[in-house]
Amino acid sequence: MALTSASGGRPNVVAGVDAALPNPTINKWFNTAAFSVPAPFTYGNSSRMIPNVLSDGIFNFDASLFKDFKLSERFTLQARGEAFNLLNSVVFGTPNREVTSTSFGVVSAQAFWPGPRTMQIALRLVF
Repeated sequence: MALTSASGGRPNVVAGVDAALPNPTINKWFNTAAFSVPAPFTYGNSSRMIPNVLSDGIFNFDASLFKDFKLSERFTLQARGEAFNLLNSVVFGTPNREVTSTSFGVVSAQAFWPGPRTMQIALRLVF
C-alpha cells in the first residue's frame, strides 16, 4: 500500500533518513520523519511501495485432526477437529498512510484475516 499526501499524491522522502524502525510499535510503526509533504501542485519522490515498512507479516497456524471409525463394511464414521489460527497470533492492520494526519504511522486496527482463534468439531458419516 502506498503512502499518500494531502493532495492524494506521494510524499517526499527525506534523504539519509531510514523509514524502517528496529522495534516498531503500534504507536509508531515506521519512522515518520523519513517523509515530508511535497510542495503544492507537485508530485512527491517516494516510491509507490516501501518494503518492510507498511504492514505486518502474516503468521497463521491452522491444524486439523481426523479419525475414521469403521462401523460396518459400508459405513465409516469420521470424527474431525479443526482449529484456525491455533496460536491466536495477532496480525496488525496497515498504519495510517496520510502524511498530513496527526496519526501518521499509527496502527489503529487488527487485520481482518486471520481472525481470532476458531475451533470446530464435526462428525461425518461416509457410506
